[in-house]
Amino acid sequence: MSAIGMPPHILILFQARPLLNYYKPIKKKKPKEYSGLADFLNYFEEGEPPPKIKLENTKERKERKKKEKIMYNELMLKEKRRNYDPFKNEDLTNDPKKTLFIGRLSYEVNEKRLKKEFEIYGKIRKVKIIYDKDNKPRGYAFVEFEHTKSLNQAYNLADGKKIDNRRILVDIERGRTIKNWLPRRLGGGKGPARGSEEKKKITHNINWNALINKDKYKSDKRRNDDRYKNIPLYNERNDDDDDIKHVLKSHKRHRGDDRKSSMRERGHRSKRSSSHDRHHHKHRRKERSRDRERAKERSRDRERNRDRSRSRGRNKEREREKDRDRNREKEREIEKEKDKDKEREKERYIDVESYKENSRNNERENNKLYENIMKNNYYNYNNDIE
Repeated sequence: MSAIGMPPHILILFQARPLLNYYKPIKKKKPKEYSGLADFLNYFEEGEPPPKIKLENTKERKERKKKEKIMYNELMLKEKRRNYDPFKNEDLTNDPKKTLFIGRLSYEVNEKRLKKEFEIYGKIRKVKIIYDKDNKPRGYAFVEFEHTKSLNQAYNLADGKKIDNRRILVDIERGRTIKNWLPRRLGGGKGPARGSEEKKKITHNINWNALINKDKYKSDKRRNDDRYKNIPLYNERNDDDDDIKHVLKSHKRHRGDDRKSSMRERGHRSKRSSSHDRHHHKHRRKERSRDRERAKERSRDRERNRDRSRSRGRNKEREREKDRDRNREKEREIEKEKDKDKEREKERYIDVESYKENSRNNERENNKLYENIMKNNYYNYNNDIE
């Protein structure tokens, strides 16, 4: 389709645009040149410059705010400690000496359920679960018994019991029975503080009584450790065995040397006796032997030239065989040493296992002793209170 046959409104699109208007290029202005300052020196102030204003970094600002928070919290804690009085709360149990603290409770546990769990140990007067201002459980409660005997039984047997798949913690009520006792929210409580390094190391199966009273029972642990001081470890035993083997080897070598020396002496004596008997036959044999030696030397001189080439090749082969034998002996010695090392490793492994079993038995005995000591301390404590 040719361009002539197109309609006019399409032909307009193919027409050239009008030319652009011409404008002269812009002239660049020269910037002002730098001039001297000597004429303006009289206008400057004389004297020392003003001091610099120090500004805080982000790190310094964070540290300052952190210190201010700590100071504010300490002041608030002091005020709360002054106003703290555990005897003000009338909703708690009547007799603090017959009440137990139960912690790590699940939030779904009721007072009825808790009463059923603790009725096994004796009659219960009151069960109190602590709630928030929004009526949400805090996860701990107080149980009051009628008799101290049932309290002791519950304290010894209920600790670590599972209620709704959660192990509970059972302890005495300390707020009204111990002087100057403070709860965790006021900087007191039992165990390490939240977020501390000791808390991170401790597992969930920790025995809190052992951690609190660890200084009391150091002497008992030392006594148990002194029993096993003189028992040699597996490294010492293996070293002793190696020394014994070394002594036995040296003893065998000396015995072998003695045998060789005795054999030499016997051979020397036999030679002397035979030479003495044959002394009178010497002269006859010497004459015959001289004739034979002359004939042999002539034949040897002829054969030496032939045998030299052959002997060289044989000597090389013999040297190669000797080298092979030496290498084989070295390999055998290396294999023997490897076998000995394996036997030593087996002996060490057996010694390590026996040492581990002894240590486990010692730990069990120490735990039993510790539990008995804790029970006796608790009974003495109750007797002092009563």
